[in-house]
Amino acid sequence: IRRRASCGEVLNSFFEEPVLSVRQICERTRISHKTAQAVLGELMDRHLVYEVTQKGKGRVYACGPILQAIFNYK
Repeated sequence: IRRRASCGEVLNSFFEEPVLSVRQICERTRISHKTAQAVLGELMDRHLVYEVTQKGKGRVYACGPILQAIFNYK
């Protein structure tokens, strides 16, 4: 149940800003860095979010469906 609630919080934060760093997600949702990474992994598995940066620290993620809806972007 907690994971589902965290997924909802993370997804809601992408509606405010469709491209976010893990740190920004943690600040907005008040969930731990570890939980944020776990949720982002699950959202990536479902093809809702993808990593933009491809690096270890300071990772940035984008929510594809939101970007597509706004900019007709894939």
